[in-house]
Amino acid sequence: MPLVSVIIPVYKVENELRRCVNSVLSQTLTDIEIILVDDGSPDGCPQICDDYADRDSRVKVIHKVNGGLSDARNYGLNKAAGDYVMFVDSDDYIEVDSCERLYLTAVASDADMVLGDWRISPGQDNPDHYALLEEGRVYSASDFILTALKAGEWYPCACFMFCKLSLFNDNNLRFAVGLLHEDMEMQPRVFLAARSIVCVKYKFYNYIMRPGSIMKSSNCQKRAVSMQEILGRWKRQFDNIENSELRDALYGYLAKCYLHTCRDLGLRRGLSVPGIDKRFLFEHGASQKEKAKALLFAASPRFYSYL
Repeated sequence: MPLVSVIIPVYKVENELRRCVNSVLSQTLTDIEIILVDDGSPDGCPQICDDYADRDSRVKVIHKVNGGLSDARNYGLNKAAGDYVMFVDSDDYIEVDSCERLYLTAVASDADMVLGDWRISPGQDNPDHYALLEEGRVYSASDFILTALKAGEWYPCACFMFCKLSLFNDNNLRFAVGLLHEDMEMQPRVFLAARSIVCVKYKFYNYIMRPGSIMKSSNCQKRAVSMQEILGRWKRQFDNIENSELRDALYGYLAKCYLHTCRDLGLRRGLSVPGIDKRFLFEHGASQKEKAKALLFAASPRFYSYL
């Protein structure tokens, strides 16, 4: 049984894949498995994956029909055998001691989730993303979410998480297939399921910005449909949280993400999400600035979308 399973979905990245896989194979913690999920890639990636499996027994390859990032990650989770699991996108790479440092932190704290920092390349400003959180402190899920939201330091990306595999399996956590922004959909589900969370102020992950990525995609309609579904799922989930302080804080985050989506995608009529109306956006604004945005949106969604 390996200590860590590293899941790498693979699709149309033949020029970047070797950099990614090599960064994982060269980890100082060697008791790991690398699960390469070839998501029906039409280029040279399937052969590259098989070549790695032939050279190193720690590499496992899954070839499957294209189903998207979430589907590929879920295939990897279903095959994973490690005590802990992490996700690396195939056009990114990690520092050589990432697995060791994250694993030792997880074991020492018995945390369900360890969060590490990251840098964005090329040419991006790289701040400390967890500057206001306490490094090494073992947070409960509610304490972490409340603290991180207040600090503006709660991030959705699965690649920055190092988790017990049991966190996913015991709570039936899998990524939503068919949606863009799948990490956002998963964010509250995985954090609320965690018994304990620890933050490490170490930039272990190198995130490479590429033209044509989802974050830069101009397909606003598909993004809007996905965000409408995601925000609706969040609302239903948050409605059932008994801790009123936590529920109100998450409502505030929901309102903020709703308004950001409308502005980011230029949605002149907003999004139709049951339970989220102009009153909800104002009442749950987490700050005076967010309340002001809600008022402006209420006055003219069309004008707000241009800002």
